[in-house]
Amino acid sequence: MKKISSNIILIILLLTVVGIFAYSYLSSTFNEQSIKAIDIQFIDENAISKSNTQDYFLLSPTDKTQLSQTLATITKVDLNTQQITHQYDMSISNRWGFLRKYTVFFTDNTTVFLEDGQSNVYKVEEPSFFYSHDGFHHIYAEFFKPSLLITLNEAPIQFNIVDEYWSYKKLNGQWRTQVYDHNGDALIDNSIPISSSDDKLEVHTDKEPDKSYLKIVDVATGNIVSEEQVELNQLPFPHINGHFSYELTLDWTDETKSYVGKTVFNISVLLDLPEKFVFSKQRLIQGDMLEVSVYYVGNTEDILFEQSIYNEFQWYKQNGLIRGYIPTNYNTKPGKYQIKYGNRKKGTEFTQQIEVEAYRYRIQHLTIDEKIDEETRNDAGYEEFNKFFTPVRKQSEPDRYYTEDFIMPTQGLLTSEFGQTRYVNGAPTWSRHSGLDIASPLGTEVKATNRGKVVLTKSLILTGNTMVIDHGQGLFSVYYHMHEGLVHVGEIVERGQKIGIVGSTGFSTGPHLHFTMSYYMTNIEPGFLIVGQPITLPLQISYFN
Repeated sequence: MKKISSNIILIILLLTVVGIFAYSYLSSTFNEQSIKAIDIQFIDENAISKSNTQDYFLLSPTDKTQLSQTLATITKVDLNTQQITHQYDMSISNRWGFLRKYTVFFTDNTTVFLEDGQSNVYKVEEPSFFYSHDGFHHIYAEFFKPSLLITLNEAPIQFNIVDEYWSYKKLNGQWRTQVYDHNGDALIDNSIPISSSDDKLEVHTDKEPDKSYLKIVDVATGNIVSEEQVELNQLPFPHINGHFSYELTLDWTDETKSYVGKTVFNISVLLDLPEKFVFSKQRLIQGDMLEVSVYYVGNTEDILFEQSIYNEFQWYKQNGLIRGYIPTNYNTKPGKYQIKYGNRKKGTEFTQQIEVEAYRYRIQHLTIDEKIDEETRNDAGYEEFNKFFTPVRKQSEPDRYYTEDFIMPTQGLLTSEFGQTRYVNGAPTWSRHSGLDIASPLGTEVKATNRGKVVLTKSLILTGNTMVIDHGQGLFSVYYHMHEGLVHVGEIVERGQKIGIVGSTGFSTGPHLHFTMSYYMTNIEPGFLIVGQPITLPLQISYFN
């Protein structure tokens, strides 16, 4: 009996030793084959309270290899002089359920340190695991997807996210891309009412995008009202009232910031603004042209507009904006004019005073070869001119072809101003000079002053090789005496495009370009469209150099 008891005791002791050995071995084995998972808890910036979330990650074979290699590079150091930026509690578990706990520190120079349960601190020489694993994503907080807030008069409004993605660069050089699926999101159908032109619709984000592109669609017609890059501190309003869909695309494309992304969102806007009349000027010099723009009036028939400066006034409507023009020149009587305007439908009525100031036009004396005079300024020349040239300026496209400012059509020396009274070989001419004469060497290129449609290109007895371009809404440019025209009737020419070369054809004293701008048949001073004032002989150096 004693012998059996001794054997039992020996077995128990042996099992105990084996158990202790196995426990010690298993609890201390954390290599690539034995580690299973990590538990990571982020500690806030104050290192006082912990976040409410705790992330548990099963390790992939790649993770196991990388973590094992990382832990093999640690060296014992002193942490006292380091500036901590992020702190985590990390538990590594092996396949037998045993844990090894560390505190993980990230410093301001992105160095990683570990502290074990005995307060030993180690520097991680190869920290790629900590740079790449999602459990430590807080270290990239400044690269995260930007916050987005849209406000109307500083009050938040709802919007629909249409599409978005975000990607940021980790410290190991790899990019982490986040894609978001919003197809299943419930659409917000609240229309934002805009009732004042002073209303401020703006977008707030903590990361300024590299491009902000807005497309406004008229919900009733499906037509695109406008497409343009915009400033986020004030989204623009269309020129007409109605229900609109604002689709705004924000792009972050500068990879040097270690993040790129895109967000597309939609806002439903209900615009109901009072009518607005904008006069381009209140004071005109003879030769200038007044532009009147009308916003938030649906039909031109509803507009009240009475004036006595120009008898053939008419409205044009393009992309919801209504425009009208009042040209002046040497035939316009100087003085003060009252314009009555308003909305017949709403019964509103206002007045605007416009002053037309006299301009002192110069007198010019020309001497020209009598043979050239006889061959060009004759009955056949005037009859041909009235047959082919005059009619083309009586009809214009209702939409503007151009969106940019006008430019000088050629380089050279100004020899004649707009509106001059002329004497040819001592005899007065029956009309004022209709444009600018620019002397240039034969063959100098002639460029289109702006985008438009060629409506005449013909060799005429009086004006030589002549071209007329319709820029839309009644505005024309005219080019005389060219050696050769290089474009054809019906062509759309672009601003600055070469359309001909300087010559001396027709009634001409030498190589030069005669350049006229007109509103239909009313000739106007080209300088007001190009440089904002008359182009004159004393100041020509400012315009031709």
